[in-house]
Amino acid sequence: MKPSSGWLLLAGLAGAPRVMAAPPGVVTVVPAGSGQAMLAVGYDEKDELRVALCSQTPCSVAGGVALGLPRDLAPKSVADRSRTQLAPLLLRAGRRALHVRVPSANPERSFEAIVAAPLAGNAPLVLFAGLTGLAEGEDGVRHGGYVSVGEPDDDGARRVVIGKRLEEVAICGRPTPLEIRLVAPADLTLKPGIGQRLSGEEIAAAPKLTAVRLPPDAAPTAPLLRAVRATSAIGDPAALTDGNPETTWAENKSGAGRGEFVLFNARADMPLDGIEFTVRPPKASPPPSAIAPRELFVATTKALFSVTLPDDGWMTPGSRYAVRFPTRVQDDCVAVVLESAFVGKADGQVTLAEVNVRAAIEDSNLPALVAALRGGGQKAESAKAVLSMMGPPAFEAVAAAFVGLDEGGRRVALQVLDGAPCEISTPPYVEALGGPYPAHRTHAVDHLPKCGAVAAPLLAARLRAAKGAAFAELASQIAVIAPAQALSVFMPLMTERAADRRTAMRTAIGRLGTSREAEPSLRRALADPATPDVALLDILRALGSRAPALAPESLRALDRIATPGSSFRLRYLGVGPLAELSAASPRAHSALERALIADPDPRVRAAAAHAIRDAAPFQLSLVRALTDDSMRVRLEATQALATAPTGHATTALLARLDTDPWPSVRALAATALAGAQRSTTVDARLALALGDDAWLVRRDAIGALGARGARAHGELVLERFDDEEEWPAVRRSAAAALGELCHAPALESLTKHAHRLADPYASADQRSMAFAALGALRTIAPRDLATRLGPLLKNKAPAGARTAARAALNEQSTHCRPRR
Repeated sequence: MKPSSGWLLLAGLAGAPRVMAAPPGVVTVVPAGSGQAMLAVGYDEKDELRVALCSQTPCSVAGGVALGLPRDLAPKSVADRSRTQLAPLLLRAGRRALHVRVPSANPERSFEAIVAAPLAGNAPLVLFAGLTGLAEGEDGVRHGGYVSVGEPDDDGARRVVIGKRLEEVAICGRPTPLEIRLVAPADLTLKPGIGQRLSGEEIAAAPKLTAVRLPPDAAPTAPLLRAVRATSAIGDPAALTDGNPETTWAENKSGAGRGEFVLFNARADMPLDGIEFTVRPPKASPPPSAIAPRELFVATTKALFSVTLPDDGWMTPGSRYAVRFPTRVQDDCVAVVLESAFVGKADGQVTLAEVNVRAAIEDSNLPALVAALRGGGQKAESAKAVLSMMGPPAFEAVAAAFVGLDEGGRRVALQVLDGAPCEISTPPYVEALGGPYPAHRTHAVDHLPKCGAVAAPLLAARLRAAKGAAFAELASQIAVIAPAQALSVFMPLMTERAADRRTAMRTAIGRLGTSREAEPSLRRALADPATPDVALLDILRALGSRAPALAPESLRALDRIATPGSSFRLRYLGVGPLAELSAASPRAHSALERALIADPDPRVRAAAAHAIRDAAPFQLSLVRALTDDSMRVRLEATQALATAPTGHATTALLARLDTDPWPSVRALAATALAGAQRSTTVDARLALALGDDAWLVRRDAIGALGARGARAHGELVLERFDDEEEWPAVRRSAAAALGELCHAPALESLTKHAHRLADPYASADQRSMAFAALGALRTIAPRDLATRLGPLLKNKAPAGARTAARAALNEQSTHCRPRR
């Protein structure tokens, strides 16, 4: 390739003139150039390499400028000086310079210098002097200077390039100059340079290839490259290999970025037959400075290809091109080197979106590639990349081998199968779901939902064989993986005898209740007359509060099982769905009331009372249930009325408090009355209950008085608190009530009991009473609370006592403060 005119353009950087060696003991003289004096370079009597100006010959370098030759490269004898190479150079405009090179035993380490006589002044110009090649640093990060002298032009003038080299930034092993500067003949200074970094000889020998535009629907190739470095960049070079065509890299030089390159790591064990370029992103708007490459080079360690793109890629969003190499390439290094662009803008930057190589794949490699998955290491990753590109034949081979792979091999195989059709990937996913490796199970759960229809029969077979906790876990996973098919998988297993399995499946069906995909199957099952009663009931129970959202099918299903003539099991377990649907259906409301007051079995009546969440619509029926013969029914009805009893309910609860033979019912009635409307009658009846024979009735009656703020009965509560014969639970309830009642006369007694916290020998009952008393003091919050708690705050008091006392002081209640 003939170099372009203009000294700023580089061409043939790798070429170098023949360098003549200086005879031992002889100083080399460069003749005077245009506006320059003569120049001498050589060794002085101490073997120091120097450069000096001279006006006549012979010239001496004594007293000249030392070039800084390292001592280990300095000649050891006069005869040893012959290793030094001194080459006079003719530059443009008649200027002259001299190239000095002192080699070493290491071919990657030399000393070089470019020197010249100045155009003005009396000191020689040392344009460069230093070690060149990969001369310094550790392996992998070696570095050094760079000097290249080009071939002579028609007038015999040469271009001199100076830069630096970095081992980690090279065009696949080629000596590659960075930070290029050129010797400018006009003023003999160094100017920043741009140009091609590849040698003219290699460029001339590179096969010339023309890329073809790929159709818009061409399938993407698996990412086989990883961008690692670029000589300049706008954006991260990694954008070229991130698989996202919307991200870009651009060279950060003016014009076409000639000579700028990006370095990629490739898989050394993978034969490549071509390369692809995505020039413009499909959607992202191009930057104003973006221009498309016209020519570029693709380099590997042993090959170089010149590639021409057929059209301006920035004119079409998503433009993508491919080129086939004339011979297959197998290398771990690929570089893309820019040459020219379609649009010549001074501020333009050549921009690319993606670069990827195309693997040379043969079906005959399949067994070896699948076998390479074992272990899951780097070799497996390389095989994964190729297998992912091979399509159904590779997917089928990986699926067939999946069961026989080890943990690492299965992990990589699952990643390959993520790109396979469901018919191929589902069996290995299901195998992984039941396998011993948690990470594989998670992978399967994440990817199986897209294949729910295919997975359902396979999952059903596994579910039938599973037992215990494995059955429950698999049922739950099926609800996530195949929500639309899960109910059909569960239905054959929902039999009377499979109680444990039905429990697990009800939990899974509960998940289906919130799934849009599962809703059609749920509605069909609820409406289907062929759905067994046992399954129908389990579905309704599992749906819980979601049952009303599936009306009218859920209501029709309920009509089938909520009949007086149904079995005890259906009537008992159907109470829950009745309660959930009662607000949405008058029929369900009536059926729940009938179960509460008319069912022949007290267990059903009690379950109905227990299931009622809102007592208001059922007040009359619950009041009636308060006189039921069954203690359990009366207890559940009392509990249901505890929210806010009114009118008849309050009267009925007072009757239970006074006359029920069961202490638990009387105690619960007292608790329920805590929420009744303010009434001195209710307060008085609760106060009478403080004399009940059962301690739990006394305890709950005291609690109700406190909750109601019945201050008129504070003294009775204080008596219970001070009664040392009383049950501790009753006294603790009294302490809390005294606080709620703001009963100031109790302060002394409460303080005395609180002080028990400072006694390390106090019994458990005494300590519990002390904490209850301290809580009451915190609620009443007298002005002298700090004084009252003084003994608990002393350093000699136990740490727990000090902590509790400080908390009481810091969190005093405002409950008893006068309202303004």
